Amino acid sequence: MSLEMKRNQLRRRFISQEAEIDSFILKTGKYESHEQKIKVENAMFVIDELPIYISDSVYDFESLVNSIKRFASLKKISIVIVDYIQLVNHWIKGANREQVVSEIGRTLKNLVSELNIPIIALSQLNRSVELRPDQKPILSDLRESGALEQHADMVWFIYQDKKLLDKNEIQKNQYHIDVAANRDGKAGSYRDWE
Repeated sequence: MSLEMKRNQLRRRFISQEAEIDSFILKTGKYESHEQKIKVENAMFVIDELPIYISDSVYDFESLVNSIKRFASLKKISIVIVDYIQLVNHWIKGANREQVVSEIGRTLKNLVSELNIPIIALSQLNRSVELRPDQKPILSDLRESGALEQHADMVWFIYQDKKLLDKNEIQKNQYHIDVAANRDGKAGSYRDWE
């Protein structure tokens, strides 16, 4: 469920990553060589054969929930990803945005139980993470949510240590994974992951 990007933009991004070619080249169609065009065509075939269904027409919470239920009933889906939770429009009379995001999290948690499939809800972080030297996120950095982490079975942060990146001690494509909360297991940091 993509609330941030359109389906064709995501497809182009996937193809770009698979072909290891800048997405701007795909957007313009100005290939630097015949080999590059072949790489893109091969990548398109690989991506288009993947069992990925992208819904980019969801704008409010009711249509999000209905779309998830429809996909679960019509197709054999094994996971749902919502990108991202703060873009979901939902109105609860008299509620502030934090209460709304909390309600969205609670309803998604209930859907996990009802449909028996995992749901990954991506979330923005607030700006306070940028004030720390390493920019390592913590639970209180989840934007507009005091309760989102309470509804989640797991909270993962994927980030780059900006101090190490600035010192060229890690590469641009290396990330840390921190399991900040885990209802059924251990929390903690994992080694660099590429």
